[in-house]
Amino acid sequence: MREIPPLAQVTVTSRVLHMEHKYFYVEHRFEVQGRLHATALARVAVLQRRRVQPLQRMLAQLQPGYMFETEPVPESVLAKMALVS
Repeated sequence: MREIPPLAQVTVTSRVLHMEHKYFYVEHRFEVQGRLHATALARVAVLQRRRVQPLQRMLAQLQPGYMFETEPVPESVLAKMALVS
């Protein structure tokens, strides 16, 4: 990883890597002039009245009938899961 210079124009690209019952995992990539400078992996939860809500409920409101698709869990997400367990 590289240091991001002060006042540099940074492009941040985000993508969902994995979703499960309560959480989804989002990768953020920080690039300056097309070169990767940093990455971050965030575990995200949907809260209502300070309680974690099932993602399926939220997704059903956004897109009725949406169902999770089972996909292999990326190694970076498995490592994050192990850290926060």
